[in-house]
Amino acid sequence: MSNEQPQHRFPSAEECEAFNRGVLFLPQTDEDGTLPCTVTAGAMTYTYVNPRTGTLCLSIHLDSVDTSIVGPDGTVPLRVEVGGTVLHPTIGFRAAVLLRVFHARAKTVLKAVVHSLRDRHDRRCLGHTAGPEVLADVRGSMFDGYDADRVNTVLGRVNEAFGIRVVCVWNYVDAFGFGGDSDFYVEDAEGRLHYLSGRLWLWLNRAPDHADAPEAAGTPAEWFGSVTGMSVKPMAGDGRLNYAIGDLRDA
Repeated sequence: MSNEQPQHRFPSAEECEAFNRGVLFLPQTDEDGTLPCTVTAGAMTYTYVNPRTGTLCLSIHLDSVDTSIVGPDGTVPLRVEVGGTVLHPTIGFRAAVLLRVFHARAKTVLKAVVHSLRDRHDRRCLGHTAGPEVLADVRGSMFDGYDADRVNTVLGRVNEAFGIRVVCVWNYVDAFGFGGDSDFYVEDAEGRLHYLSGRLWLWLNRAPDHADAPEAAGTPAEWFGSVTGMSVKPMAGDGRLNYAIGDLRDA
């Protein structure tokens, strides 16, 4: 029997495109003072102007980066550039490692700092604890089925909490409403549909006491699957979270 470990595979070009198209953009909020943040493949990047230090700061949080990007040694390959100048070649960083790069020619100080993410961004960006503490009453709420109204109620709360857009696509819509087979997808900013991956579907559609019911919904970084090739633009919809492939309302 071979003792060789399976070779790590970095995400494919298609998977990288899905990560890049699924970026979340979060502005600074006045109510709790959170800093502006982008979330790419689970990696949180804060870029902000710091009046105390008189610098433009960049803080990178890697604790929740998608596992497909983490190498077999437990590090995340990171390449840092400013104005087209590579400040450091590709290197691996572990969570909780502090990197500071000073580059004279750039005339800026670039700081990559791994720090604890505040609860508000936990919920809106990644949903670390989407179980007992967040949306506890939503877990398993679709185990006995769902209709368009329940989709809007349940997925609406999930989307509001995590800053994402999970939608339901039905086979058709007629004078009586949406019907036929249905499935959940993640809609990106361009209206393209991604397969829903991860644990969210089971978290919503399994009774909490079911053997397959996960304790947590996972994170939006996990939910963004590959691109389906479908777009919501030609579909009939209710203006909320339900779409239909076929429109039979005038039939």
